[in-house]
Amino acid sequence: MTGSGFWHILHNVLNTCKFRVILMSKRPFVGIVFQCCNVYGRAYVNKDSTAYTARCPRCSQPIRIAISSQGSSSRFFTSG
Repeated sequence: MTGSGFWHILHNVLNTCKFRVILMSKRPFVGIVFQCCNVYGRAYVNKDSTAYTARCPRCSQPIRIAISSQGSSSRFFTSG
């Protein structure tokens, strides 16, 4: 495939509606260090917008961080 053909295909893929929606959707998240397995993950806001929820990527231990009215300036947390 020539270089210009590659860029033409890439341009078409990037301009599809579905791909743009995925890139443009900004789901709020916080970073989590799971102490159970010493790995990093992200916790995303649940559907009710009442908490950040996640599971450890290695052992699937669930975590839940409640969203309070007072809030927090922290973007990274440690579980356990």
